[in-house]
Parts: sequence; structure tokens; C-alpha cells
Amino acid sequence: MRLSKTDNQNKGTSEEQEKKVSYDLYYIKNQSTMLDLQIILKTFETVVFRKGAK
Repeated sequence: MRLSKTDNQNKGTSEEQEKKVSYDLYYIKNQSTMLDLQIILKTFETVVFRKGAK
């Protein structure tokens, strides 16, 4: 199971896929409540302030 969002519309280049896999591996190796909290806060910031919206 992939942790990064991937679907037919969002596959991107092989370099982008490698970057997503590296994020997954980092998460697996560094699992913690603090990391989960950081991800939740970053997601909240992205949604509220529309960062990354194109």
C-alpha cells in the first residue's frame, strides 16, 4: 500500500515517483506521534492558506 497519493491522473515522472517513495520510506523509518502531528499541522496549513493550490 502506498502512503503518498497516486492515481492515474497524478502519476508524474519517474523522478516524482521516486521522491514519493522516499517520503514513504522516511515515514516508515521514523514513525511517531510527533511526526504524525507535524503532517497534520502541515496539511491544515496547506488547506487553510491554500498553499500548493494551482
